[in-house]
Amino acid sequence: MLRSSAAVAFVFVGAVLLFSLEPLVGRLLLPLFGGAFHVWTTALMFFQGALFCAYLYAHLLAPRIGRWHLAVVALPLLFLPPEVGGAGVAEASTLAILTRLSLHVAVPFGVLATTAVVTQRWLADAGREPWGLYAVSNLGSLGALLLYAIVIEPQIGLRTQRWVWAGGYVLYVGLAWLAWRQRGAATRPLPESDAPGPRPRPARLAYWLLLSAAPSAFLMAVTNLVALEVGNVPLVWVLPLAIYLASFVVAFATPRAGEATRVPGAVRRLWPHVAAVGAFFFSGGDAGGGWIDVLVHYAVLAFVTLAAHGELHRARPAPKHLTLFYLVIALGGWLGGAFVALVAPAAFTGLWEYPLALAALALTMGVGRRAALAEWVKTAPKLALIVSAALVVVILVKI
Repeated sequence: MLRSSAAVAFVFVGAVLLFSLEPLVGRLLLPLFGGAFHVWTTALMFFQGALFCAYLYAHLLAPRIGRWHLAVVALPLLFLPPEVGGAGVAEASTLAILTRLSLHVAVPFGVLATTAVVTQRWLADAGREPWGLYAVSNLGSLGALLLYAIVIEPQIGLRTQRWVWAGGYVLYVGLAWLAWRQRGAATRPLPESDAPGPRPRPARLAYWLLLSAAPSAFLMAVTNLVALEVGNVPLVWVLPLAIYLASFVVAFATPRAGEATRVPGAVRRLWPHVAAVGAFFFSGGDAGGGWIDVLVHYAVLAFVTLAAHGELHRARPAPKHLTLFYLVIALGGWLGGAFVALVAPAAFTGLWEYPLALAALALTMGVGRRAALAEWVKTAPKLALIVSAALVVVILVKI
């Protein structure tokens, strides 16, 4: 139990630090760039890119350097407490924001982002079941975001936040050493579904990529939509990201005996209908305006991300290939974020990334699960199919 506790504590604390750093950096950036609404989405795109680089390191280098990863863990001590540079600039350009983040945040964020994947690899190499740690990581991330929004942001000043975070990182370094020392050997055999298998084929890699890119793009689309509706405040950034992370917690949690997944069956069956409702409200439907419309879009985000990440969990490889799996997921998340932050503003006059992300996910899952889709069409409630089809027609007419 002690051996497992060391890994769990290391992953949990790393996730808490990682996802308290994100809103903290957002708060530090906003005054410097005049509160522009795209500051957070640009920062989120940067974090997704840094996550990909961290997973690339975890896939290519971490397995080869072994305990020297602990030296990498210590590098961010040179960047404490976290900051984003000096005085603000006249223009809140994407390049200016990315430059600040690259100089001041990339190293601590990148190192923290390796935590869950590297630790899972340690456990997998020791013959232990690793996937539950990904749920632990996302649970820590979710807790940090909610704690930041509810307690830290309104009650604690930025200077205190920075130094408390620095103290937490010192604790993290100590836990890294403990987790390495206590990674141990297997206490029970791996489940049959996680037995070693062949290297995933390109088609499967593309499936993972699209299953991660579409929810990431939809997360940022919902964030932008809500920011324009109610204003660009920390709670607007935190709630959609919390929903997104919660979907990973549920999807990657260890299933109960006799279950294939912890994602509720209603979500798996009904998410296309809920997505159609979201597209309807995007196209001009009105639930009363303000926070009522916002809650509708948050509900759609929850259904969509749960369905997509549940499918990612179902399509996961054997633990031998877990670093490749997470690397592809990170790349997909980055590409989805880059599409919303860089491509969409140049290509569209409205927030068209919202319906495009939904359409991309529907197409991906439709192709990837053709047999299940055919069975679903046969058994799905006909009224739900008719209502969804009618919504699609109305949406097309409005567009």
